[in-house]
Amino acid sequence: PQPLKGIQNAFKKVERQLIEKSHIIEGHVKHHDDLIQGTVTRLFKKEGYGFIQSTLGDDYYFSLANVKGRQLQEGTRVEFIERISPAGLQANKIKKSG
Repeated sequence: PQPLKGIQNAFKKVERQLIEKSHIIEGHVKHHDDLIQGTVTRLFKKEGYGFIQSTLGDDYYFSLANVKGRQLQEGTRVEFIERISPAGLQANKIKKSG
């Protein structure tokens, strides 16, 4: 009887894992993006865009429409979510750090 109980528990565990995975695949579970830290290196306010250099040295394009508060200057420390587009790395949901 004891080995049978262990097998039943193993099947229940696998069943729960499959249900969790199917929820992720079907989009029922929200994925949280990692925030990246960086510094605004170039800002073109009139044109509505700029560039951020991440702490790892990568350069990201951003549109001012993606900035919360929109009060950035060159040298401002920010955090953002990375997006990869055909044009290259982009920063979205940008806000001042700390």
